[in-house]
Amino acid sequence: MPADLTDLTHLTPEAGSMAEVKTVKTVKSGEEEPPQGPEPPGASDPETLLAFLHREGPSTYGAAASSLGWGATRAWQAEARPRAAGTVRYDGLGKAHPVAKGGPA
Repeated sequence: MPADLTDLTHLTPEAGSMAEVKTVKTVKSGEEEPPQGPEPPGASDPETLLAFLHREGPSTYGAAASSLGWGATRAWQAEARPRAAGTVRYDGLGKAHPVAKGGPA
């Protein structure tokens, strides 16, 4: 056993131990950039969420949060405001739907 357990240079594809040798420089840390949803400049969170629902269709706040690169708290708070105003309604599966002005709530 090698003295340095992080040194994988002794494992080569020719030895049959590994199909590909990766160095520390080629392994990602696991931290990736969150997905960035298109946010209109200067738009409030409820406006951004409504634009997302119009563009992508019915969605849960968790799916919206993931798509917009938000946390869950930010997404449900953004969803609560239009729901209270009657511009968002939930279906039987818990997905938010945008409601047209003058439409059913």
